[in-house]
Amino acid sequence: MNIFNESENYIDEISKKIHIKENSRKTFSGKTMAFLFLTKFCDVECSHCFFRSRKNLNNEESIEYEFSEEGLEKVIEFINKSNNGYLSVLGGGEPFNRFDYIIKLISKIKTDRLVLVTSGNWAKNKKEALEKITEMKKALKARQDNLKLVLRISVDKWHILKIGQESVLNIIDIMTKEMDDNFILELHTLTDDNSLEEIFKKIGNYEIRDYHRNISDNDDILKLGHARYNAVFKNGLKIKVGVAQKFNSNLKINLNNSVDDFDELIEYFDIDIEKNCFGNPSLVYDKYQEKGLDFLISYNGNICTWGNDQTYDLNNLYIHSYDEIIKRSVENIISYSFIDKGYQYREDIFNEVNPKAVIRSKAINIRDYAGASLFEERASVLYYGIRVLQDYLQEGIILKEDLNNLSDELINAILLSKEELIELYKQANYTILDQYIKNENYTVLEWKDLFELIRLGHYDISEDKIIEAINIFNFRFNENVKSIDEFKTFNEEQYVRLLNRLAGMDKKVFQNKI
Repeated sequence: MNIFNESENYIDEISKKIHIKENSRKTFSGKTMAFLFLTKFCDVECSHCFFRSRKNLNNEESIEYEFSEEGLEKVIEFINKSNNGYLSVLGGGEPFNRFDYIIKLISKIKTDRLVLVTSGNWAKNKKEALEKITEMKKALKARQDNLKLVLRISVDKWHILKIGQESVLNIIDIMTKEMDDNFILELHTLTDDNSLEEIFKKIGNYEIRDYHRNISDNDDILKLGHARYNAVFKNGLKIKVGVAQKFNSNLKINLNNSVDDFDELIEYFDIDIEKNCFGNPSLVYDKYQEKGLDFLISYNGNICTWGNDQTYDLNNLYIHSYDEIIKRSVENIISYSFIDKGYQYREDIFNEVNPKAVIRSKAINIRDYAGASLFEERASVLYYGIRVLQDYLQEGIILKEDLNNLSDELINAILLSKEELIELYKQANYTILDQYIKNENYTVLEWKDLFELIRLGHYDISEDKIIEAINIFNFRFNENVKSIDEFKTFNEEQYVRLLNRLAGMDKKVFQNKI
């Protein structure tokens, strides 16, 4: 029997039966960082947004798309236990759509720096903008500590097209009339975007000072951005500005084209990982150069160290405590190896058997879900897990007796040479289509989405395997498809489903909460 034909079972074995002992693990005791998506709903609905956020027209209450009150309390509990130095509350949707949550976070969160990222759409009416900013100031002052609260306004051509300049000008006017060392205004834009320049011209003459590339926005947590500068006006006004690299996110990128067509996208991705994340998006350095964990928290409760999605066994704040999430992150060797060794290590192993997965995960140009994209094909995940075990055995992190609880066939695979293991992987020819064939819970739309991605070259699959899968699809759903080209789709609903493939909530969690 070839174990790669039963990949899911053996991944489960590795994840649950092999644990890195505490005395063999590295420690990550520095300040942590976290990025929190409060909601997927947004009134601006930018066409370029990879979240495809939309208005909450019917006041939906669904933990698939927005934290519940209970969920927010679990977020606060997690952050408050995590020795957090930096919490960024940002996109996915517009955080200020849940201004009640914003105030609760300001009032209750334990962190050194709380960054609120917003389009500023809520500030079109200056009176209402003043009320919200005053309420945030009041909540901040009630804390009686030294929390740095940053109001970061995202300014780019898409936001300006949708909401205009007035909201940004209102916020600047309100925030700069009464400067506060602990309540900081920051504007944030994209490379090659002149939207801020047009706004600044309306304020008055200014010059750019203190321009720096690859610099952090604070001295305590070192997570680098593309660039930063100060806009200094003749009237003495000074506004902090951050500049981010523009990513061209596209879950339906055509990978059948020449590699040259998406080389630039991959280069952007690699530079961001290497320069801004020091080669490891799951870690952050504090001012003492101590390593801490960097978390990504989704609006549906999914949580992982950044770039480290274990899509076959998700962590979720609705069902896992802080201690459980940390334990699952550092004891599971697949998760721990990424935190331990970084992005290049994982990429190198995947390239041994599935370079297309590496290309796909970068070319979609969504760093948040690159790990989820890389881990879609379970045979490749199993290969990675075995290779990690081989390396940790050689390093003495795992001992041979630690393998005793594993099945004989998995132990035999671990003891193969790399070349023999690659050959075993190739002989199995187990693809993502096999995953769908084995699981009868996939819907007709989910199958059609997969075929569309196969048509776009996202997976290396033979024509014979595709024909076989189409026949099974036709039988299972009473369809009459002749060719994969028939699955060509352009509707927006499909794009939302494709995002949910990578970032969706574990159905078991959702079923337990409704």
